[in-house]
Amino acid sequence: MNLGFVIVKTKKMTTLRRSRVDRYVGGVCGGLAKWSDTSALAWRIIFLLTPSSLIVYLALWILLKKY
Repeated sequence: MNLGFVIVKTKKMTTLRRSRVDRYVGGVCGGLAKWSDTSALAWRIIFLLTPSSLIVYLALWILLKKY
């Protein structure tokens, strides 16, 4: 029974993990880029310009698993 809803399948959501390939320090920005389908450079700029981002980066580095 069709109730008029359209189901649109999008790309498969990947799990958030650190990157082994796209990395400079810990792979956090590369993992965030793959997860959010953006560039790692954009995440690096966000982490550089955001106050107290070092704490967030270190927490993600510790908590996220590697691919």
